[in-house]
Amino acid sequence: MSSLLTSFELSMRLWHVVVIACLLSLPLASSRAEAGFSVTSLDLRSSVRSSVIGESLTDAETIDQISNPLLNTTMGQIGNNVASSSYDFSWIEEIGIGDFNTTFSHAMRNSPSIRTVTSITLIIETAAELRVSYSGLLDYSHTPGDETQFLFGTSILDVDTSSLFFSQTMEGGNADLLPASGQLELNAEVTLPADRTFFFSLTLDADDLAEPNPGIYDANGFANISIRPVPEPTTALVMLPVFILLRRARR
Repeated sequence: MSSLLTSFELSMRLWHVVVIACLLSLPLASSRAEAGFSVTSLDLRSSVRSSVIGESLTDAETIDQISNPLLNTTMGQIGNNVASSSYDFSWIEEIGIGDFNTTFSHAMRNSPSIRTVTSITLIIETAAELRVSYSGLLDYSHTPGDETQFLFGTSILDVDTSSLFFSQTMEGGNADLLPASGQLELNAEVTLPADRTFFFSLTLDADDLAEPNPGIYDANGFANISIRPVPEPTTALVMLPVFILLRRARR
């Protein structure tokens, strides 16, 4: 009974915070009708592909339905070769606040010509200037001497001008004459102009070309995309604690 009461009390307190925040933001509604963004398309995919002479096999799982918040996973698997990713996405479009967090886990085990890929794509329409911050870290390792390569990177395409707005890509692995183990770090911040459409892409791509005696590889890490308004309006500052509390309540 006490645990139910505690849960009820916490829910009521959270609801009071939401109501107060909404009341405080009302005077700003007329002066800033649109201050955020909209997510118009979403595609989250994990896949494993086996490609040997005369044979090709792919296993993939995709999420393409927009839900907010989004807590889900995708996984592709062929034998002991796995590409698995989990997603923790939530956003408030009206005030331009969003967090898009992804974790990765890729593994190859003694199989020739295996490629594991996680790809994340979002199409976002901006109604105001937005600050986009990236943070990510990937730990990778493979059997020394194998023709293995890792690619970890992100890009933003300006759909309206069909031009590349931003790109950051890191590589690792002996196939690129780089170490067989290490870390790849994603760290960047860009500002998107208002009233434009942008295509976000984030990829972890691991590929082992070794034949006929491949070893193993592992790639594990995370990539987070944070969106905030620029400059942050008072409404966003009021609603941000509510956004954080709602995320914690979900978990």
